[in-house]
Amino acid sequence: MPTAQTFVDALLAPDRALAGAADRKTFVPAILAATFASLLVAFVLVPRVDYERAFDEQLEKSPQGARQLSPHDREVALAQAQKLGGVVTYANALVWPTLRALSVAFCLFLAFRVAGGRPAFRSLVAVASWGSLPLALKDLLSLPALLRMHGIAAQDAERALPSSLVALLPSGTDGRLAGLAQAVDFFSFLSLWLVALGAAHVSGVGRPRSFAVVFVLWGSYVLLTQVARPGLMGGGPG
Repeated sequence: MPTAQTFVDALLAPDRALAGAADRKTFVPAILAATFASLLVAFVLVPRVDYERAFDEQLEKSPQGARQLSPHDREVALAQAQKLGGVVTYANALVWPTLRALSVAFCLFLAFRVAGGRPAFRSLVAVASWGSLPLALKDLLSLPALLRMHGIAAQDAERALPSSLVALLPSGTDGRLAGLAQAVDFFSFLSLWLVALGAAHVSGVGRPRSFAVVFVLWGSYVLLTQVARPGLMGGGPG
């Protein structure tokens, strides 16, 4: 199947697309597409992020340190924070699609082994890569909204496209509640559905068990990153 057809079928005929990509163990085109979309978002986002606001908010958490900064030191520190923020955003956009596909494939590999399947790791990488295309589509669809934004916090970009429950929450909502609401996202569920379909084909455990494994993994990830980690880091209401 031609690569261009696989991109179309991943959304219109996912059974055929995911099964074909998994059998061929083809994942590079999907990762490149996701990386391109991620870099486009970074290119649009970086000039629009208000790094000074984030810098001042960080200083407010350490009033003693803020008092020790002279105006010159503050200016130098702010310039460094702006430069570092841009570098981190671009670096994350460059490497995250690949790391995401590999991490998802690794977790699926372990989980399906426990569930009685015998999937090939490279096939799971293909499934994770092509299954993440809805997330790349979300990035592309968010670009028009991002282009209209100015002076935003980096996390505000998540609200650019109102595809999750976080769009219904007021600004300043408790971080853990906002994180849980953000996880309930149309494009994320579409991606989970594609991954579950492909993983069922690769592992041979049947679709019900495949969907159960994928959604248990997703739920565990959400609870770990949006509830447990903020709690351990001292995140609370506010």
